[in-house]
Amino acid sequence: MYNVASCQHGLDMFYTPFLLLQSQLLDQRKAKIIIEGVEVFFQALPEHDKWVLKAKIFIPLESLTQALEEELTSLDEVQTGKGVLIKTIPDEGVVTISYIAKASSSFLQFKALIHDFMSSYDLWKSVTDDMIKNEGLLLT
Repeated sequence: MYNVASCQHGLDMFYTPFLLLQSQLLDQRKAKIIIEGVEVFFQALPEHDKWVLKAKIFIPLESLTQALEEELTSLDEVQTGKGVLIKTIPDEGVVTISYIAKASSSFLQFKALIHDFMSSYDLWKSVTDDMIKNEGLLLT
């Protein structure tokens, strides 16, 4: 596991995690790095040129009403258009964001992949937070 937020700014901010990730994926086919406080899990697929990236958005279980659970579960059916898959696990208080991507053999590709994934994560985190904040305000 490597925490990107604790790195120096500049090239090392993503380069060291990139090297560690490559090494872990070769050895274990799985890896985890922390980017901007978010645990991002990587898994190398049997097709050697694909990775699955996953991150979790946590929902406070105490705020989980039946109506909110139904609303969050509706995210599972959203077509994101960017290859992002959303899976809600209400019992665990989690919305999982998954993304299948071409494995990045170059640092610049990796940096772009992380940027795209984190942008999608931030978007869906915002949507989820808004659903929680507006619980009970929406007409059904």
